[in-house]
Amino acid sequence: ECSRGVNIVADMKLSDCNPDNFECIVLPGGLKGAEAFRDCAMVKEIVSNFIKSDKLVAAICAAPAVVLGTHGFLDGRKATSYPAFWDKLPNCVKERVV
Repeated sequence: ECSRGVNIVADMKLSDCNPDNFECIVLPGGLKGAEAFRDCAMVKEIVSNFIKSDKLVAAICAAPAVVLGTHGFLDGRKATSYPAFWDKLPNCVKERVV
């Protein structure tokens, strides 16, 4: 369960997904989920391939800093996140962008 009682339910295992069939990847927020994504080699590989292919990568709340920032995916890019994580972003935009 995410914050505010939101539940995100997967309809297939990540290992069963073919990333070539998707135009974008969205990493949902929440610290525990972001930490799980950060520590998942498969997520890191998929995000890396999306970036190399110029596909859309989006991240919410803690995920920009915890997942994308940790792996260097934000180097040279501007990003924002939940304010508690601004100090962990290399090129943080400290304003709402949505």
